Amino acid sequence: MWVAGLATLIVVAAVAVSASGLMASMIPSSRASTAPAHDGSLWNPTTGPYSVNFTETGLPSGTVWVVHLHEEWSSWQSNAAPAGRGWYGWHPSDVNASNTSSIGFSVGNGTYDFSVSAWGSASVDYAATPSYGNLTVNGTGISVAISFAPIQLYTVTFSESGLPSGTFWAVFLHGDQWGSNGPGASYGWYYPNHSGFGWNGSSSDSVTFSLPNGTYDFGVPPAGSNGSLYLASPSSGNFTVSGGAVSVAVSFSLLQLYNVTFVESGLPSGTFWAVQLLGGWGESGWNGSTTDSINFTVPNGTYYFGVGPAWSSGTGYVASPAFGNVIVDGATVTIDVTFTEASTHSWGQSYWE
Repeated sequence: MWVAGLATLIVVAAVAVSASGLMASMIPSSRASTAPAHDGSLWNPTTGPYSVNFTETGLPSGTVWVVHLHEEWSSWQSNAAPAGRGWYGWHPSDVNASNTSSIGFSVGNGTYDFSVSAWGSASVDYAATPSYGNLTVNGTGISVAISFAPIQLYTVTFSESGLPSGTFWAVFLHGDQWGSNGPGASYGWYYPNHSGFGWNGSSSDSVTFSLPNGTYDFGVPPAGSNGSLYLASPSSGNFTVSGGAVSVAVSFSLLQLYNVTFVESGLPSGTFWAVQLLGGWGESGWNGSTTDSINFTVPNGTYYFGVGPAWSSGTGYVASPAFGNVIVDGATVTIDVTFTEASTHSWGQSYWE
C-alpha cells in the first residue's frame, strides 16, 4: 500500500509543478560525504572527561567508517546542559569518522547510544557488529570492539521506454535487508544501502541501485514532460536479488486528458460562479469564472461535482443541477447549468439539501 499512496502523492505534485524541475533537484548523492563539524570532545562535562574508544576489525586498510554517539536525555539533564543549547550546541550528540582502526570521544559520565557504519563501494558494503547499541560511562574510560564483514552488492537496473528524451523519472525501493545491514531508523546517518528505504532518479533511460541479496518492493511514480503526464507499467512490484544482477523493464504511456466543461445560463453578465470537481487522480479541485463556462482537464474516471450559489448586485442565484456525477470515458463532456434567482430560504434548501 505504501507504493500506491506514494505514487498518488507524486501525481498531485506533478500536476501542480514541473515534475522534471521538482524531482531533479532531489537526486541524492550515492554516499553521505560530510558530517557536522565537532571540536573533538563531546561536550564540557561536569565529570571526567573520560575516553570512549571504538576499535574496528575487518575493514580494508584506509576504509572510512563512522561512529555516531548520542547521550540519552536523562544523562544530558544530569550534566546540566544550559537551556536553549541545540543538538550540536552543547554537543549532546557527536559524530566522528576515521580511515584508521580506532575512533575516540571524550565524554562525561552518562549513558550513550551509538551507531556504526562504513563507506563501501558500488560492489561491496560492510556490516558492523554491533551496528548500534548503548554504553554507560561511570568514572572511567571504556572500549568498544566493532567487527565488520563484507556484504556483496549487485547491480539492479530499471530500464524505461516510452518517455520523451531527457524526461526525469524515478524509482523508489523498500527492503528489510537494508535495515538489517545497518543502524535503525533512529540512528545517525543516511546511507542508501542501509536505510530500508531509498530512491534514485535519472533523465536517461535507466536507473540503477547497488543492493545486497534480498527481496525488495519497488514503486515507479508517473513522470511529467512538457505539461503531459506519463504512467509507468508496472508502477509497483517486487524483485529478488540472489547472487547476481537484476533487470526490470518499465514502459511509460501518455495519460490522456479530456475537457469537462460546465456552461451556465441565467446569471447576469460578469457574475462570478464556481464549480468543485472531486475524484479521480486529483482528488479535489475547483475553478471559477466570470464568463459563462468553466473547464477542467482530467483523465478517464468518475467525478462528483458541486456548483455553488452566485451573487450579483445583492441577489442570490442557485444552480440546477447543484450536485451530480460525471463520467469521463475517452471523450470531452459538457454539462449545462441553469441559475435561477432564489430567496434565502430556497437557496438554503436548494444548495445544502
